[in-house]
Amino acid sequence: MAHSLWAFWIACCKNRVSNAALSGTSAGALNAAALKAGMTQDGPDGARETLDWLWNKVGGEHSDSMEKWLSPYGPAGVIRAIEQSVPYAMGEAMLCMVSPYDFGTFYKNPMSDILDELDFASICSADGPALFINATRVRNGKLRIF
Repeated sequence: MAHSLWAFWIACCKNRVSNAALSGTSAGALNAAALKAGMTQDGPDGARETLDWLWNKVGGEHSDSMEKWLSPYGPAGVIRAIEQSVPYAMGEAMLCMVSPYDFGTFYKNPMSDILDELDFASICSADGPALFINATRVRNGKLRIF
């Protein structure tokens, strides 16, 4: 789903489709923020470049060195062995009982370094399309738009 949405946005930018407003929840909010920043700075080409930059950063660098190291055992065998280990089971049980935020200063949002590189002045600018970020309340499923 995310890949097809990304392809849709890229096609809109390539075909110079104008946007009066952008909206998104979760990964869609990241897409909308990146598009807004790029559009505000450099128009549709900037939006496409910023969106491409964002998802290349999120995807990270791919290295197959670990895969080659594990290849004699086969990925399925290694995964099975890890999942059946006692430390893994204990860790899974603990993570089901706590939130990542319970770790206090030891918790770091994995997206924070990427988000720090986004141009929030452009995202919050009155120029370009309006930006609406959505959140869903877990308890009742109602949407809140910011």
